[in-house]
Amino acid sequence: MNQACSRGLFFLLVIILAGFFCQFLLRFILVYRFEEKGLAAVYFGFLYALFIKYEEIENIRVIPLRDSLWRGGFMTVRAGNRLTGPVLAFSRNKGFMREFFLTPDDAVIFAEELKKRVEKAIMTSR
Repeated sequence: MNQACSRGLFFLLVIILAGFFCQFLLRFILVYRFEEKGLAAVYFGFLYALFIKYEEIENIRVIPLRDSLWRGGFMTVRAGNRLTGPVLAFSRNKGFMREFFLTPDDAVIFAEELKKRVEKAIMTSR
């Protein structure tokens, strides 16, 4: 086996291992949590990557992964912890970054729970 072939195989192995890491292990590093006042994305259980108050969240929907790659734009926050599966998309009604894409384990159930919490927060703030 020549050197170019072995480098190609090494590169392929690195790509496969990185994909495995992103799909199966990153969800233990980046965790989404429902907190009392808002939704949080937390690294290692203590380092906040994202926190959005429930009152600021609107337009909650579940979209296919392929659509999330083309939607949004430069100002979209993509806090994903998986490579496959549906994506939870929502907007924020104020602030600089307004569009968010998350990849919880079950996006449909997560979206339903988020909708309930957003409705409850809006009702109690009136």
